[in-house]
Amino acid sequence: MAESIIQSWKQDGGIGNTRTLKKLAILKLLGDRDFSCSDLAKRLDLSNSGVTGIVEELEQEGLVIRRDAEQTFKGRRPVEVSINRESGLVVSIMLTSSSLINVADLGGNVIARYEHTPYSEMSKSDVAFIIDKLHEMLKLEQCANRKLMAISIAAPGKIHKQTGAFVYVPFVRDYEHINLKEMFEASFGVPTVIRNMLQFAFIGEKRYGALSSEIEDTLYISSLGSALCLNGQFYDGHNGFAGELGLITIDVNNEVNEYFQKFKHNILASSCSMKRLVSIIEEELAEGASSVLQDKYKQTGSVHLEDIAGAFKAKDELCVRHVSMHAKILSCVIRNLAEFLDLNSVILAGANASFGEAYCRIVQETLDKTYSHVNTKVYMASLDAHEAEIKGALYCAADVGLSRAVS
Repeated sequence: MAESIIQSWKQDGGIGNTRTLKKLAILKLLGDRDFSCSDLAKRLDLSNSGVTGIVEELEQEGLVIRRDAEQTFKGRRPVEVSINRESGLVVSIMLTSSSLINVADLGGNVIARYEHTPYSEMSKSDVAFIIDKLHEMLKLEQCANRKLMAISIAAPGKIHKQTGAFVYVPFVRDYEHINLKEMFEASFGVPTVIRNMLQFAFIGEKRYGALSSEIEDTLYISSLGSALCLNGQFYDGHNGFAGELGLITIDVNNEVNEYFQKFKHNILASSCSMKRLVSIIEEELAEGASSVLQDKYKQTGSVHLEDIAGAFKAKDELCVRHVSMHAKILSCVIRNLAEFLDLNSVILAGANASFGEAYCRIVQETLDKTYSHVNTKVYMASLDAHEAEIKGALYCAADVGLSRAVS
């Protein structure tokens, strides 16, 4: 946060390039919304004249712009400061089963996009193709006269924090020899930020979603992957798999124990993945269970998650029974984590969110019933997980790029 930068400067007794730190603090505040100089001064406990001088320097450097605000009821038009969105470019790259490249201005507005066909397996040559494609995109008319400032890459699996190399990722061939950070920084000469996809999604939800004021110590869940934020920092764990919620063992309670006995392993993924949910419902449909999905199953031999979500919302008995148990099993793990880590909130996103508020209520009610002394609230994400990933990645790239510009 901007305030923490200023606080660090004060604790150091003003040692170092304090003007640079003040610039960073102002840019970080402006990354969230526009401010007047007087509001910036109040937020950072600095003088109006001091902030005005720094803003003038940032304006001369092309990083911010000043303009008249909307007319107020007092009749005055205060000058507001905002990031100069057109002063540079940032890039987000989503590396999943396909690749998505977004080139955007510093406000996160996408001006060029490219999506690659899905991979059965990614290799180093595929990464080289993405690099070549990004070079082509930066030569497009809408990008050509702007400076690239930073790149964010949402990567699957585990990335080494210090080196940027893959430690483990299932669908990347020879991943031991791929270092995304080194490859992109060598090719483009700008900082490259690499995070787990759901960490970017959490940042996007926190910055742009409707729940931003509620989010503190938080577990963000999309399907059975997660991002865990404690004291404002992402927690990865010693081996980097802290976000792999599906590998957590379940301490089942009496309510779900009988249901759970059918599964071989007592990990969340074996009982509570979306694939498992579809499989269980298809097994009952094959046995002739009554459901609004029966006709579709007879015609195609399968059903999809969106079909189940629709039937659950329509209160189909078969889907209500299994989706409700799915929510209760998930809440067993959330309960243990929330109590141990003193979580403020849990955010359900992705496939979990497709079941709507009724699913969210089941998780909350189960938590409240199993322990009432821990005040953990369950929310439905307000942004689609994919949209949140892109927004979060572009925000991080802009933050890093602007910081570099004044450092």
